[in-house]
Amino acid sequence: MVMFCLGILSGLLSSIIYGVLAWQYSIFRKVIPTNLRKSLSWEFRDQKDAEKSIIRDIKNTKTMRVFTLKCSTFCDEYAKDDTLFKVLHNSKLNIKEKYLISSVDNPYIAERERNLKLKKNDLKRGIEQTISHVRDEKNLYNSSVDYRLHNEKVRFRLIIFDDNLYLSYQPEGAVSRESPMQKYPQKSSGYSALEAYFEDLWSEYSKKQKKVSL
Repeated sequence: MVMFCLGILSGLLSSIIYGVLAWQYSIFRKVIPTNLRKSLSWEFRDQKDAEKSIIRDIKNTKTMRVFTLKCSTFCDEYAKDDTLFKVLHNSKLNIKEKYLISSVDNPYIAERERNLKLKKNDLKRGIEQTISHVRDEKNLYNSSVDYRLHNEKVRFRLIIFDDNLYLSYQPEGAVSRESPMQKYPQKSSGYSALEAYFEDLWSEYSKKQKKVSL
């Protein structure tokens, strides 16, 4: 009898908690303006945790811009975790891709190799491989794939889609894909600021690349 009563009380308590949470959410939607709700960011444990969200954006975007050191996620079919690569390349999507990848002459590469305890030139060879891949993609899909080589010290990685932007900090002792990743909606100030940062770098290295080609 006692257990029966406890079961009923437990069920009632669960219903009350659920009701309160649902009520609070409905109040949140009514009180917080739509534009402010859209400016809030989401945080994922790492890239794997954000994978489903990123895949949705890949399938619903017209443009994708990436700022990174190596860019193996989208430019290396032999990467250990190539799910996002397959989604981007195996689906019939017409996406304009722009990549800001580190130049092999970037002095930060050696520092990063030491931080990750890699052998000398391991990271450099990986970068050469992804540059080769994206160069082949550009030759194959000239109008939809482009890249620039930068010499920036990469403290974070950016993946920018039409509706959302993903930011992951690059810690000293771990690769970016294993660090927390934040998602910013297109209407947020974070999206606007980081999109402008990308475009400024793209413009700067476009001018430098043009001078080198001359």
